[in-house]
Amino acid sequence: MSTNPWTSLPEDRPYVLPHDAKLVAECNRTTRPINRFELQILPEPFFGSPVAPIVTLGLNPGLNMKDYPVHEDPTFIGLSRRSLIHSLAPYPFLHLQPNDDWTPGAVWWRKICRELISDVGIEAVGKGLFHLQYFPYHSTALGQRPPHVPSQDYSFNLLRLAIERGAEIILMRSANLWFGAVPELASYPKLHVVVNRRRPFLSRGNLPGYEIIGRRLLSSP
Repeated sequence: MSTNPWTSLPEDRPYVLPHDAKLVAECNRTTRPINRFELQILPEPFFGSPVAPIVTLGLNPGLNMKDYPVHEDPTFIGLSRRSLIHSLAPYPFLHLQPNDDWTPGAVWWRKICRELISDVGIEAVGKGLFHLQYFPYHSTALGQRPPHVPSQDYSFNLLRLAIERGAEIILMRSANLWFGAVPELASYPKLHVVVNRRRPFLSRGNLPGYEIIGRRLLSSP
């Protein structure tokens, strides 16, 4: 899928793409509560510039009670919707806005990127990092057999384009799922895999190739 499906996300809840809705509803009917997808808050299939030099790969957006008031905030809603259509500027990475250090996403990403931010600055990280989620909808935990929904194909295509342009790719979570979706990733020479995927810090001690990542961030426009 080469056309961004997220331009068709409904304006009102439930926030689920029409082509994804049936499969997501079926999953929510049969899965455990911890694995159910929350459609009352905006999906986050990706954030950052799709042409960024560094691409990180995650599992799916998490969920905690602090997310709900954030997704009621008009400012955040505006940022999130611009992120979904690749028009968020000047800092495309939704959760690394220079003046945002209080939302759950910002707290998590500032912690994960603490060493990178210290070394190259939050502006370079916010402009040079692109994050792809394997699955776009929030849940407390993702089940072992998540459904394949049509919108995922767009994200997988973005990853293939990143490989074609020679981006550095960091696997933070779920190697088997990502290799199954994009088999060429497994042999990609610029793939970096964090040591501890339960605590996927982008740090010298946890990320082989950390210095390469830092140099690419500093040299990007």
